[in-house]
Amino acid sequence: MNGELFPSAEDHEKNIGERFNEFCGRRQIRRVFISSQNAALVQYRIPTYAQGFSVRVQHLANHRPCNILVQDIEGIYTLQNFGRNINCSLTTFFDAKIRLLLTNTGLEHNGILHKKTRKAEPEVDVEKSLSKECVKRGMRDYVQIGGSSGLDTSKMQIVEEICGQDHHPNSKYKRIFCGMVTIRLVSSGNFANKVVAEIRRMEFEEFDLANYICEN
Repeated sequence: MNGELFPSAEDHEKNIGERFNEFCGRRQIRRVFISSQNAALVQYRIPTYAQGFSVRVQHLANHRPCNILVQDIEGIYTLQNFGRNINCSLTTFFDAKIRLLLTNTGLEHNGILHKKTRKAEPEVDVEKSLSKECVKRGMRDYVQIGGSSGLDTSKMQIVEEICGQDHHPNSKYKRIFCGMVTIRLVSSGNFANKVVAEIRRMEFEEFDLANYICEN
């Protein structure tokens, strides 16, 4: 959309050439295209009257959703990597206020690295902790919150970056005026990461309450 792809090239397992197809002329396309996220885009240019095309769309169940485009004006959403080395993003088409309800990304407690494992392990009572500036500290698993004027997550202006584990880590909404707002979960594949967030569309009357306004 507008020359940008969601998510950005660095956040998608497929290369750019595998993510879009272009057709022209008089031909019948029998291929099936399956989106790896909750949205697919069909763009077209038909300058001649009485010419056109038809498509058939079928909605499939995605049991491991990763990248989400949000159109509902409010809701609670979950991003998780299911233990994979993959980055997942949630992006709104509007200015939004965000409240994190749960954050659980890669941690190191008392010098012990708790990696994901296939075998069941006894529960360990660990101290909850939440940290910021995770990239500077060398963390490979973290959550970024920010905004931009387009869909490309690599151009996102970062408002906050957190890592660790906590329930209800932010009791207050973070209001972001950018046109589009994104939550990005970065995962190394060594942990089963998860973030749950409540998102609501911001009204213009809330402009004075904004925590962050994107630069043009």
